[in-house]
Amino acid sequence: MEKAAGIIVLLLGLTSPGLAWGQTPKQPLTEPQARSLVMDWGCTNVSRLSMGQSGRWFGECQKGGKAIDVMIDEQGKVSEGTPSHITAASARAALMSYGCNNVSALTRGPNDTWQGRCQKGSNTMDVAVDQQGNVVSK
Repeated sequence: MEKAAGIIVLLLGLTSPGLAWGQTPKQPLTEPQARSLVMDWGCTNVSRLSMGQSGRWFGECQKGGKAIDVMIDEQGKVSEGTPSHITAASARAALMSYGCNNVSALTRGPNDTWQGRCQKGSNTMDVAVDQQGNVVSK
């Protein structure tokens, strides 16, 4: 009798709406998943791929013989992105072009600027990168 009751509880749990045992809510896309989606969209040379706001991924790729900005939304839909959206990878690249190395503590700050620390020459400095990719030392 106990065995039958256990089977009934198990069956009810499997047919009830909601999350099944061991199931988790939808997870954000991982970097390899986002890269795969971009390549399936027809891109090659995917670079600077990093997660932006709300689980969206942004990066650059080659498509149709030209470099384009690309975006992958939360549902995995790929589209051409806007160059004005600066991701962590883009901010890090801007800092490296500015002459920084050892970039650390890179976090999104107010007005979607990126803030962090870097080494430039023999100096360690606080820096910020705005949405246009301009670097400012603090």
